[in-house]
Amino acid sequence: AKEELAKERLVLFSGTPCQIDGLKGYLRGKTYDNLLTVDLICHGVPSSKMFQDYISDLCVKLGGQVIGFEFRDKTAGWGLNGKITYVKENKIISKSLPCSDSSYYSLFLESAIYRESCYSCKYANENRVGDFTIGDFWGIEREHPEYLKNMNIQKGISCMIVNTNHGRIMLKELCPGIKLLSSQYEKAARGNAQLNRPSVKSKKRSMILDLYKTGGYEAIEKWYKKSRGIKYCTDEKINSSKVEDENKKDIESLVARKLGSVLLNRKQWPLLLCLITLLWMLAIFLLSSQNGEQTAKASGGLAQTIAG
Repeated sequence: AKEELAKERLVLFSGTPCQIDGLKGYLRGKTYDNLLTVDLICHGVPSSKMFQDYISDLCVKLGGQVIGFEFRDKTAGWGLNGKITYVKENKIISKSLPCSDSSYYSLFLESAIYRESCYSCKYANENRVGDFTIGDFWGIEREHPEYLKNMNIQKGISCMIVNTNHGRIMLKELCPGIKLLSSQYEKAARGNAQLNRPSVKSKKRSMILDLYKTGGYEAIEKWYKKSRGIKYCTDEKINSSKVEDENKKDIESLVARKLGSVLLNRKQWPLLLCLITLLWMLAIFLLSSQNGEQTAKASGGLAQTIAG
């Protein structure tokens, strides 16, 4: 970045607040008109090695090579859904990944795997270090319901906080390409706790780190699966005609499991017997009604014959 700044090229540097501050320290406090810094609303930063070990564990379980991992996939709308893209048998496969189906994603959201320094982060407050701060505007439906009339919330809505005069000047140049609506810091902060305080350390953190030290990420994965009893969601194979058949089989399997669970649960037997009895009585009633109609028609026809 320093070399590009010296060439008087416009540089946009984005990252966590501590990374922005690190750059400023490297530049020894010198200001550049051609430098624009953007910090993120950051929960915390886990170990990069742990993430790589998680990806390696996924590769083994999927039987392929992971080539992409997205923490915010909006295929199903704005939320906490991830997405894995991997290659298996020369096919590119896309797998939707709700956060609850991913041990790493869930533990990240639970503040259980951040670096120790993140829990006392000095940047998690109103005094931001970037020219801009960006993040999701969680809770906008409560803070600004009037804005949602002409907006598609499924695509997601971001908040942008202008922190410096340099940022204000640059924003004027960016305005034509951005749809901006005014708000207040307090409203954005109500849905983003790390605009007010650092993340609170999870009580599970020590146990999880001990598992990682002794058994690698596989030990964390086994513990997570056992504690939640979850499975990965169905593959969505790109350019594959088998998707509908696989989904149909999944639905049939789910119905069979649900029906089996009802039959095996003795506490629900009385309810099941009552349901069967009602269905039996309804069937008799319908048969009786049909027989009555047929008898009436036959009687009418006989009367006409006699009259003739």
